Amino acid sequence: MEFFVIIYLYKTKGKVGFGGSEDMSKYKILMKYSDGENEEVDDIFDTEEAAEAYAHYLVSCTQEGAETLYLSNPGDYPLDDYEDPDFEIIKIDD
Repeated sequence: MEFFVIIYLYKTKGKVGFGGSEDMSKYKILMKYSDGENEEVDDIFDTEEAAEAYAHYLVSCTQEGAETLYLSNPGDYPLDDYEDPDFEIIKIDD
């Protein structure tokens, strides 16, 4: 079985790159927690969809963490106190 990969170059705004999109924007995630704390995720994503999918994954991680803490000590970590964090996808330009 043979695999062929086609890579082509495009030029936009003086930059040369690989891919099929004219948009060179990248995306970051800003997590917003219920206690008012905000955290910018270090990862940079090529598409808004990829950033959003990862943000949903991070929300599910916080849910699992809250459940784990509750199971370890329900008196100190009631699930009623848990709120899903919000997130914002931030467009950054290269």
